Amino acid sequence: MVSYNPHDTPLGHFLADHWANAGLTLRDFAKRIRRSPAYVSLIRTGKRQPPADHYVHMWADALGIEGSDREYLLDLAALERTPERIRLKYQRLAHLAATAATCGVNL
Repeated sequence: MVSYNPHDTPLGHFLADHWANAGLTLRDFAKRIRRSPAYVSLIRTGKRQPPADHYVHMWADALGIEGSDREYLLDLAALERTPERIRLKYQRLAHLAATAATCGVNL
């Protein structure tokens, strides 16, 4: 069973879920992707940006992640690589669209 870190990012939480479901620890996952446990911990808590998609695909392979879960993993990694001001703008637009949809307005 995985112990959740309150400092996990959405990407970190997603990865921790998947390595736990695969019967792995953080150290095991780090070994599979040929990185240090410290590196994985930094990614998990958002103190280091995720690498390029090529490497994130390698993570997915190491954890057996396919289909829509793989796409979600890539999206989470891309979102964490996106500058904060852009993420905030996206969140505001998403909120606006959701609010409009509840009022029956299609954007």
